[in-house]
Amino acid sequence: MRTSIIKKFLISFILLTSSSLTIAVEMSANIGITSNYVFRGRTQTQDQAAISGGLDYEYGNGFYAGTWMSNVDIGGGGQTELDIYGGYTGSFDEFEYNVGYAYYHYPEAKDLFGTGISFGEIYGSITYQWVTFGIYYIANSQINDDPANDEIYIKGDLYYHFDGNWKLNDDWTLTASVGKQLFGDDGVNGAEYNYNTFLFGFTKATKDKGDFTFSIAKSSHAIDLGNDDNLMPFISWKQYF
Repeated sequence: MRTSIIKKFLISFILLTSSSLTIAVEMSANIGITSNYVFRGRTQTQDQAAISGGLDYEYGNGFYAGTWMSNVDIGGGGQTELDIYGGYTGSFDEFEYNVGYAYYHYPEAKDLFGTGISFGEIYGSITYQWVTFGIYYIANSQINDDPANDEIYIKGDLYYHFDGNWKLNDDWTLTASVGKQLFGDDGVNGAEYNYNTFLFGFTKATKDKGDFTFSIAKSSHAIDLGNDDNLMPFISWKQYF
């Protein structure tokens, strides 16, 4: 299933790229370093540093596609994360919206049953001035959806968040975010793992030395998912080309 989805995505990506004679394609790249890779309130590197990089394509008509990679330490042999995504952005009146699909691939990672843990999400967001509401729905997953298992990050799981971004001046931006991770419940554990996420950060933008961000993240776990719920301060740097 995963292979079929990736093949379909790549075919669509190639077709869009091949039409660049009529569509103004812009490519950008990014590299980043963080003292702790935090994803939705959970460390992906056991509170250790991560190095990442990505490529993005914008087609000038609202469509975009890209890929991003980082080191991780998520157990089950998972040392690498490779994301592939694509979508469409647009606006109406004073609102901006973004819809798309993202696949999170962990090539080495296996669960207790020897199957992969990669999964894909359909996402959407809408922004008005400095406020954004976003929602992510897991559409497909390699994780074993067996009634006897823990049942997290499977089809039907949902994450939503509210973000605020305040530009303090030309160089500084303040960010705050609250979110909720909802896991499906078919009578076993499921929803008992639901948790909230919180993030607060300052970003300092420079013209030629990248963006520096100081963040504090926290999550609340009804049941421990292998990550504590202490405050997680971390520093990140990202450069775009």
